[in-house]
Amino acid sequence: MTEIQTLDDRVEHMRHEHETADQQPILTADNVFPPAPVTLEFEAYSWVIDQFVYEGTFLFTGSQGLGKTTCLVPLALAATGLIQFPGITVSTPRQVVYVTEDVFQVNQILSALAEEHKFTAEDLDEVFHVRQSKNKSASDIAAHFAPYVKTLKRQVLTPAGKFMIPALTVLDTFSASIKMENENDNAEGAKNIAILRGAFDDVLWLTGHTPKSTRGYDAKNQTTRGASSFEANTQGTFYLADTGTNDRFLQSGKRRDQGKLRAIALRIELKQRQSTNKYGLTDEQDYVVPYLSPGVEATVQASARTNKQMKIENAIIAEIQNKECATKNKVLNAVVDHFGKDQKGNNVVGTNSVNDAFKELDLQGKIKSFRPPKEAKLQGATECWLVPD
Repeated sequence: MTEIQTLDDRVEHMRHEHETADQQPILTADNVFPPAPVTLEFEAYSWVIDQFVYEGTFLFTGSQGLGKTTCLVPLALAATGLIQFPGITVSTPRQVVYVTEDVFQVNQILSALAEEHKFTAEDLDEVFHVRQSKNKSASDIAAHFAPYVKTLKRQVLTPAGKFMIPALTVLDTFSASIKMENENDNAEGAKNIAILRGAFDDVLWLTGHTPKSTRGYDAKNQTTRGASSFEANTQGTFYLADTGTNDRFLQSGKRRDQGKLRAIALRIELKQRQSTNKYGLTDEQDYVVPYLSPGVEATVQASARTNKQMKIENAIIAEIQNKECATKNKVLNAVVDHFGKDQKGNNVVGTNSVNDAFKELDLQGKIKSFRPPKEAKLQGATECWLVPD
Protein backbone atom coordinates (compact mmCIF):
# COMPACT_ATOMS: atom_id res chain seq x y z
CA MET A 1 0.00 0.00 0.00
CA THR A 2 2.80 2.33 0.88
CA GLU A 3 4.56 1.63 -2.44
CA ILE A 4 1.39 2.43 -4.42
CA GLN A 5 0.94 5.71 -2.54
CA THR A 6 4.56 6.61 -3.16
CA LEU A 7 4.20 5.89 -6.87
CA ASP A 8 0.97 7.89 -7.08
CA ASP A 9 2.65 10.80 -5.31
CA ARG A 10 5.50 10.75 -7.82
CA VAL A 11 3.09 10.74 -10.76
CA GLU A 12 1.13 13.65 -9.26
CA HIS A 13 4.34 15.58 -8.62
CA MET A 14 5.51 15.10 -12.23
CA ARG A 15 2.09 16.20 -13.55
CA HIS A 16 2.21 19.35 -11.38
CA GLU A 17 5.73 20.20 -12.60
CA HIS A 18 4.62 19.79 -16.22
CA GLU A 19 1.57 22.07 -15.75
CA THR A 20 3.64 24.68 -13.91
CA ALA A 21 6.24 24.71 -16.70
CA ASP A 22 3.45 25.24 -19.25
CA GLN A 23 2.19 28.27 -17.31
CA GLN A 24 5.55 30.05 -17.09
CA PRO A 25 6.12 32.67 -19.80
CA ILE A 26 8.74 31.98 -22.41
CA LEU A 27 11.52 34.53 -22.11
CA THR A 28 12.45 36.41 -25.26
CA ALA A 29 14.86 39.24 -25.97
CA ASP A 30 11.91 41.68 -25.81
CA ASN A 31 10.88 40.35 -22.39
CA VAL A 32 14.39 40.80 -21.01
CA PHE A 33 15.12 44.23 -22.49
CA PRO A 34 12.06 45.70 -24.25
CA PRO A 35 12.71 47.86 -27.33
CA ALA A 36 12.63 51.60 -26.63
CA PRO A 37 11.32 54.13 -29.17
CA VAL A 38 13.96 56.50 -30.54
CA THR A 39 12.40 59.43 -32.46
CA LEU A 40 15.51 61.53 -33.20
CA GLU A 41 13.48 64.49 -31.99
CA PHE A 42 14.41 66.63 -29.01
CA GLU A 43 11.92 66.26 -26.16
CA ALA A 44 11.48 68.56 -23.20
CA TYR A 45 11.22 67.27 -19.65
CA SER A 46 7.78 66.43 -18.28
CA TRP A 47 7.82 68.48 -15.10
CA VAL A 48 6.06 67.65 -11.83
CA ILE A 49 7.14 71.04 -10.46
CA ASP A 50 7.98 73.28 -13.41
CA GLN A 51 11.73 73.72 -13.95
CA PHE A 52 12.53 71.95 -10.66
CA VAL A 53 11.51 68.27 -10.52
CA TYR A 54 10.51 66.26 -13.59
CA GLU A 55 8.75 62.88 -13.81
CA GLY A 56 11.24 60.43 -12.35
CA THR A 57 12.49 58.97 -9.08
CA PHE A 58 14.14 61.51 -6.78
CA LEU A 59 15.69 61.38 -3.34
CA PHE A 60 15.12 64.17 -0.79
CA THR A 61 17.47 64.16 2.19
CA GLY A 62 18.34 66.27 5.20
CA SER A 63 19.26 66.05 8.85
CA GLN A 64 16.74 64.48 11.19
CA GLY A 65 14.22 67.04 12.46
CA LEU A 66 15.33 69.75 10.02
CA GLY A 67 11.96 70.06 8.26
CA LYS A 68 11.89 67.69 5.26
CA THR A 69 8.22 66.85 5.81
CA THR A 70 7.36 70.50 6.44
CA CYS A 71 8.90 71.28 3.05
CA LEU A 72 7.67 68.28 1.04
CA VAL A 73 4.01 68.31 2.10
CA PRO A 74 3.36 71.81 0.64
CA LEU A 75 5.54 71.04 -2.40
CA ALA A 76 3.64 67.80 -3.10
CA LEU A 77 0.33 69.59 -2.51
CA ALA A 78 1.39 72.26 -5.01
CA ALA A 79 1.88 69.43 -7.54
CA THR A 80 -1.89 68.79 -7.33
CA GLY A 81 -2.68 72.39 -8.27
CA LEU A 82 -4.77 72.81 -5.11
CA ILE A 83 -2.44 75.49 -3.73
CA GLN A 84 0.03 77.86 -5.38
CA PHE A 85 3.17 79.66 -4.31
CA PRO A 86 4.51 82.74 -6.15
CA GLY A 87 7.21 81.77 -8.64
CA ILE A 88 6.52 78.01 -8.31
CA THR A 89 4.27 76.72 -11.09
CA VAL A 90 2.72 73.39 -12.07
CA SER A 91 1.65 72.86 -15.70
CA THR A 92 0.39 69.27 -15.34
CA PRO A 93 -1.42 68.94 -11.99
CA ARG A 94 -1.76 65.38 -10.74
CA GLN A 95 -3.00 63.34 -7.81
CA VAL A 96 -0.58 62.65 -4.96
CA VAL A 97 -0.28 59.68 -2.61
CA TYR A 98 1.69 60.67 0.49
CA VAL A 99 2.90 57.70 2.57
CA THR A 100 4.16 58.84 5.97
CA GLU A 101 5.41 57.37 9.23
CA ASP A 102 3.92 60.36 11.11
CA VAL A 103 0.30 60.95 10.06
CA PHE A 104 -0.21 63.38 12.97
CA GLN A 105 2.56 65.70 11.69
CA VAL A 106 1.28 65.60 8.10
CA ASN A 107 -2.25 66.40 9.32
CA GLN A 108 -0.94 69.39 11.30
CA ILE A 109 0.86 70.76 8.23
CA LEU A 110 -2.18 70.20 5.98
CA SER A 111 -4.43 71.92 8.54
CA ALA A 112 -2.12 74.96 8.57
CA LEU A 113 -2.07 75.04 4.75
CA ALA A 114 -5.89 74.72 4.58
CA GLU A 115 -6.22 77.69 6.92
CA GLU A 116 -3.77 79.72 4.83
CA HIS A 117 -4.94 78.71 1.32
CA LYS A 118 -8.67 78.28 2.06
CA PHE A 119 -9.37 74.76 0.83
CA THR A 120 -11.71 72.19 2.36
CA ALA A 121 -11.33 68.55 3.39
CA GLU A 122 -13.45 67.59 0.35
CA ASP A 123 -11.07 69.52 -1.95
CA LEU A 124 -8.11 67.70 -0.40
CA ASP A 125 -9.67 64.23 -0.63
CA GLU A 126 -10.07 64.58 -4.39
CA VAL A 127 -6.34 65.01 -5.08
CA PHE A 128 -4.19 64.24 -2.00
CA HIS A 129 -4.26 60.83 -0.32
CA VAL A 130 -2.42 60.23 2.98
CA ARG A 131 -1.41 56.67 3.89
CA GLN A 132 0.22 55.28 7.03
CA SER A 133 3.58 53.69 6.23
CA LYS A 134 4.27 50.07 7.15
CA ASN A 135 7.63 48.38 6.76
CA LYS A 136 6.92 46.22 3.70
CA SER A 137 9.16 44.66 1.07
CA ALA A 138 9.54 46.48 -2.24
CA SER A 139 8.01 43.45 -3.97
CA ASP A 140 4.88 43.58 -1.80
CA ILE A 141 4.51 47.31 -2.38
CA ALA A 142 4.90 46.84 -6.13
CA ALA A 143 2.40 43.96 -6.24
CA HIS A 144 -0.31 45.23 -3.89
CA PHE A 145 -0.04 49.01 -3.50
CA ALA A 146 1.27 50.34 -6.82
CA PRO A 147 -1.81 49.06 -8.76
CA TYR A 148 -4.01 51.27 -6.55
CA VAL A 149 -1.80 54.30 -7.30
CA LYS A 150 -2.12 53.63 -11.03
CA THR A 151 -5.91 54.03 -10.76
CA LEU A 152 -5.36 57.65 -9.69
CA LYS A 153 -4.26 58.97 -13.07
CA ARG A 154 -5.76 62.39 -13.70
CA GLN A 155 -7.01 63.62 -17.06
CA VAL A 156 -5.49 66.99 -17.93
CA LEU A 157 -6.00 69.07 -21.05
CA THR A 158 -2.59 70.03 -22.43
CA PRO A 159 -1.47 71.81 -25.63
CA ALA A 160 -1.03 68.32 -27.15
CA GLY A 161 -4.54 67.22 -26.16
CA LYS A 162 -6.01 65.28 -23.24
CA PHE A 163 -3.53 63.20 -21.27
CA MET A 164 -3.84 60.86 -18.30
CA ILE A 165 -1.20 62.22 -15.91
CA PRO A 166 0.34 59.60 -13.57
CA ALA A 167 0.03 60.17 -9.82
CA LEU A 168 3.02 61.18 -7.72
CA THR A 169 3.89 58.86 -4.83
CA VAL A 170 5.92 60.14 -1.86
CA LEU A 171 7.49 57.65 0.57
CA ASP A 172 8.38 59.64 3.70
CA THR A 173 10.63 58.09 4.85
CA PHE A 174 12.19 55.42 2.65
CA SER A 175 13.49 53.47 5.66
CA ALA A 176 10.06 53.45 7.36
CA SER A 177 8.29 52.25 4.21
CA ILE A 178 10.71 49.75 2.64
CA LYS A 179 11.76 46.61 4.49
CA MET A 180 15.47 45.91 4.02
CA GLU A 181 17.77 43.35 5.60
CA ASN A 182 20.68 45.80 5.46
CA GLU A 183 20.27 49.45 4.44
CA ASN A 184 24.01 49.61 3.66
CA ASP A 185 23.85 46.77 1.10
CA ASN A 186 24.27 48.32 -2.36
CA ALA A 187 22.90 45.30 -4.21
CA GLU A 188 19.76 45.20 -2.07
CA GLY A 189 19.33 48.97 -2.33
CA ALA A 190 19.67 48.97 -6.13
CA LYS A 191 17.20 46.08 -6.46
CA ASN A 192 14.58 47.84 -4.31
CA ILE A 193 14.91 51.13 -6.20
CA ALA A 194 14.56 49.31 -9.55
CA ILE A 195 11.40 47.50 -8.38
CA LEU A 196 9.78 50.69 -7.12
CA ARG A 197 10.70 52.77 -10.17
CA GLY A 198 8.96 50.31 -12.45
CA ALA A 199 5.94 49.85 -10.18
CA PHE A 200 5.13 53.55 -9.81
CA ASP A 201 5.62 54.59 -13.45
CA ASP A 202 8.85 56.28 -12.38
CA VAL A 203 7.02 59.16 -10.64
CA LEU A 204 8.32 58.71 -7.11
CA TRP A 205 9.82 60.85 -4.34
CA LEU A 206 11.77 59.18 -1.53
CA THR A 207 12.98 60.87 1.63
CA GLY A 208 15.97 59.89 3.74
CA HIS A 209 18.36 61.17 6.37
CA THR A 210 21.90 62.44 5.97
CA PRO A 211 24.59 60.90 8.22
CA LYS A 212 25.74 63.01 11.16
CA SER A 213 29.23 63.15 9.69
CA THR A 214 28.13 65.32 6.73
CA ARG A 215 26.21 67.97 8.65
CA GLY A 216 27.34 71.42 7.61
CA TYR A 217 28.46 70.23 4.15
CA ASP A 218 27.04 71.96 1.07
CA ALA A 219 24.57 70.08 -1.16
CA LYS A 220 27.15 68.87 -3.69
CA ASN A 221 29.02 66.98 -0.94
CA GLN A 222 26.01 65.56 0.90
CA THR A 223 25.24 61.86 1.02
CA THR A 224 22.23 59.84 2.12
CA ARG A 225 22.52 57.49 5.08
CA GLY A 226 22.70 53.88 3.88
CA ALA A 227 23.68 52.31 0.58
CA SER A 228 25.19 54.59 -2.06
CA SER A 229 22.96 52.83 -4.63
CA PHE A 230 20.01 54.89 -3.33
CA GLU A 231 21.57 57.95 -4.94
CA ALA A 232 23.17 56.17 -7.90
CA ASN A 233 19.87 54.63 -9.07
CA THR A 234 17.67 57.72 -8.84
CA GLN A 235 17.55 60.56 -11.36
CA GLY A 236 18.47 63.21 -8.83
CA THR A 237 18.94 64.16 -5.21
CA PHE A 238 17.84 67.22 -3.27
CA TYR A 239 19.17 68.33 0.09
CA LEU A 240 17.41 70.49 2.68
CA ALA A 241 20.04 72.95 3.92
CA ASP A 242 20.07 74.54 7.37
CA THR A 243 20.75 78.29 7.49
CA GLY A 244 20.75 78.63 11.27
CA THR A 245 17.42 80.53 11.10
CA ASN A 246 13.76 79.60 10.54
CA ASP A 247 14.54 79.49 6.81
CA ARG A 248 15.64 76.37 4.91
CA PHE A 249 16.74 75.81 1.30
CA LEU A 250 15.84 72.76 -0.77
CA GLN A 251 18.72 72.59 -3.22
CA SER A 252 19.98 70.10 -5.76
CA GLY A 253 22.84 67.71 -5.10
CA LYS A 254 22.88 65.46 -8.18
CA ARG A 255 20.71 66.67 -11.03
CA ARG A 256 20.65 65.68 -14.71
CA ASP A 257 18.34 68.37 -16.04
CA GLN A 258 19.05 72.04 -16.59
CA GLY A 259 15.86 73.35 -15.02
CA LYS A 260 15.92 77.06 -14.30
CA LEU A 261 14.62 76.70 -10.75
CA ARG A 262 17.73 75.50 -8.93
CA ALA A 263 16.51 75.79 -5.34
CA ILE A 264 13.36 76.37 -3.31
CA ALA A 265 13.35 78.43 -0.13
CA LEU A 266 11.24 77.25 2.81
CA ARG A 267 10.14 79.87 5.32
CA ILE A 268 8.08 78.90 8.34
CA GLU A 269 5.88 81.16 10.41
CA LEU A 270 5.19 80.12 14.00
CA LYS A 271 1.60 80.53 15.20
CA GLN A 272 -0.57 79.52 18.14
CA ARG A 273 -4.16 78.41 18.50
CA GLN A 274 -6.51 76.65 20.91
CA SER A 275 -6.91 72.99 19.92
CA THR A 276 -8.85 70.07 21.35
CA ASN A 277 -7.48 66.52 21.48
CA LYS A 278 -9.45 63.29 21.01
CA TYR A 279 -10.26 63.21 24.73
CA GLY A 280 -11.93 66.63 24.59
CA LEU A 281 -9.11 68.42 26.40
CA THR A 282 -8.20 71.90 25.12
CA ASP A 283 -4.69 73.28 25.05
CA GLU A 284 -2.68 76.16 23.55
CA GLN A 285 -0.83 74.68 20.60
CA ASP A 286 2.16 75.90 18.61
CA TYR A 287 2.13 75.12 14.89
CA VAL A 288 3.97 76.20 11.76
CA VAL A 289 2.73 77.57 8.45
CA PRO A 290 5.18 76.75 5.61
CA TYR A 291 5.77 79.16 2.72
CA LEU A 292 7.72 78.22 -0.41
CA SER A 293 9.44 80.55 -2.87
CA PRO A 294 12.14 80.32 -5.55
CA GLY A 295 15.64 80.25 -4.08
CA VAL A 296 18.85 81.41 -5.73
CA GLU A 297 21.53 78.70 -5.75
CA ALA A 298 24.34 81.17 -5.03
CA THR A 299 22.38 82.43 -2.02
CA VAL A 300 21.81 78.86 -0.87
CA GLN A 301 25.49 77.97 -1.04
CA ALA A 302 26.48 81.19 0.69
CA SER A 303 23.95 80.48 3.45
CA ALA A 304 25.28 76.94 3.89
CA ARG A 305 28.87 78.18 4.08
CA THR A 306 27.90 80.96 6.49
CA ASN A 307 26.11 78.47 8.72
CA LYS A 308 29.11 76.13 8.76
CA GLN A 309 31.48 79.00 9.53
CA MET A 310 29.20 80.15 12.33
CA LYS A 311 29.37 76.70 13.93
CA ILE A 312 33.17 76.71 13.71
CA GLU A 313 33.39 80.20 15.24
CA ASN A 314 31.08 79.20 18.09
CA ALA A 315 33.23 76.14 18.76
CA ILE A 316 36.39 78.30 18.86
CA ILE A 317 34.83 80.71 21.35
CA ALA A 318 33.64 77.83 23.53
CA GLU A 319 37.12 76.27 23.58
CA ILE A 320 38.76 79.58 24.54
CA GLN A 321 36.26 80.12 27.34
CA ASN A 322 36.82 76.60 28.67
CA LYS A 323 40.59 77.00 28.96
CA GLU A 324 42.44 79.12 31.52
CA CYS A 325 45.20 79.92 29.07
CA ALA A 326 44.09 78.98 25.56
CA THR A 327 46.90 78.89 23.02
CA LYS A 328 46.00 78.99 19.34
CA ASN A 329 47.31 75.50 18.59
CA LYS A 330 45.37 73.97 21.48
CA VAL A 331 42.17 75.65 20.29
CA LEU A 332 42.64 74.62 16.65
CA ASN A 333 43.26 70.98 17.57
CA ALA A 334 40.35 70.90 20.01
CA VAL A 335 37.89 72.33 17.45
CA VAL A 336 38.99 69.87 14.75
CA ASP A 337 38.46 67.02 17.26
CA HIS A 338 35.10 68.50 18.27
CA PHE A 339 33.63 68.03 14.76
CA GLY A 340 34.96 64.48 14.48
CA LYS A 341 35.55 62.40 11.36
CA ASP A 342 33.42 61.34 8.42
CA GLN A 343 32.73 57.78 7.23
CA LYS A 344 36.04 57.68 5.36
CA GLY A 345 38.04 58.71 8.42
CA ASN A 346 38.68 62.28 7.26
CA ASN A 347 38.19 65.32 9.47
CA VAL A 348 34.71 66.85 9.00
CA VAL A 349 36.28 70.28 9.57
CA GLY A 350 39.90 70.76 8.57
CA THR A 351 42.58 72.79 10.33
CA ASN A 352 42.62 75.39 7.54
CA SER A 353 38.90 76.10 7.97
CA VAL A 354 39.34 76.51 11.73
CA ASN A 355 42.39 78.73 11.22
CA ASP A 356 40.44 80.99 8.80
CA ALA A 357 37.58 81.30 11.28
CA PHE A 358 40.08 82.05 14.06
CA LYS A 359 41.58 84.90 12.01
CA GLU A 360 38.11 86.28 11.25
CA LEU A 361 37.20 86.33 14.95
CA ASP A 362 40.47 88.13 15.70
CA LEU A 363 39.79 90.75 13.01
CA GLN A 364 36.29 91.34 14.38
CA GLY A 365 37.63 91.76 17.90
CA LYS A 366 35.59 88.84 19.20
CA ILE A 367 38.74 87.19 20.59
CA LYS A 368 41.93 88.86 21.86
CA SER A 369 45.45 87.70 22.64
CA PHE A 370 47.31 88.46 25.87
CA ARG A 371 50.70 87.78 27.44
CA PRO A 372 50.36 84.94 29.94
CA PRO A 373 52.14 84.79 33.31
CA LYS A 374 55.63 83.29 33.24
CA GLU A 375 54.57 80.18 35.14
CA ALA A 376 52.04 79.20 32.47
CA LYS A 377 53.07 76.12 30.48
CA LEU A 378 52.57 77.14 26.86
CA GLN A 379 54.68 74.53 25.07
CA GLY A 380 56.53 77.13 23.01
CA ALA A 381 53.63 79.55 22.47
CA THR A 382 54.09 83.20 23.42
CA GLU A 383 50.46 84.25 23.81
CA CYS A 384 47.07 83.05 25.02
CA TRP A 385 43.57 84.03 23.87
CA LEU A 386 40.46 85.19 25.66
CA VAL A 387 36.92 86.28 24.82
CA PRO A 388 36.50 89.93 25.86
CA ASP A 389 33.47 90.93 27.93
